[in-house]
Amino acid sequence: MIDAESRKVTATIEVGNAPDKMGVDPASHLLYVANRGGGSISVVDPAKSAVIDTIAVGRSPGDVAIDPPSRTAFVPNADDDSVSVLDLEKRTIIETIQVGDHPTAATVDSDAHTVFVTNNGSASVSVIDSEKRAVTDTVEVRDGPQTVAADPSTHTALVVNFTDNTISVIKR
Repeated sequence: MIDAESRKVTATIEVGNAPDKMGVDPASHLLYVANRGGGSISVVDPAKSAVIDTIAVGRSPGDVAIDPPSRTAFVPNADDDSVSVLDLEKRTIIETIQVGDHPTAATVDSDAHTVFVTNNGSASVSVIDSEKRAVTDTVEVRDGPQTVAADPSTHTALVVNFTDNTISVIKR
């Protein structure tokens, strides 16, 4: 943690093996950290500067996309070709969804009840209905889809294709 005024580190919090991306639950203010090397999510309470729980997920989780209205999170597991759906209140897996090859990142468009998951190994994006917790479409993109962002005002997903040096635009 860093104090914005003094620009000094105020706390260092030990999490799981090979931490990668993370998401913040705006309702609880808890931080969910994907531990790629440990197959887990560290639940961090920034106010306490401590890990308060650990949730086992699939192999090589690389991101945590939080859907605030449903109090769920979507975690792509690269080595399982799956997405773990977490109940943030109970801190448990409530569903596992099979997606494309080597999913690496996810983002949520809450208003459209849609989750976009990049599949790096199959150059595609899995489109998930967040209410039904099912893949509704698979969209081919360019080589190396690495990360994704959603624009909720246009229900558009923007995908960075690392290997191809491009960005794919997916309009829903």
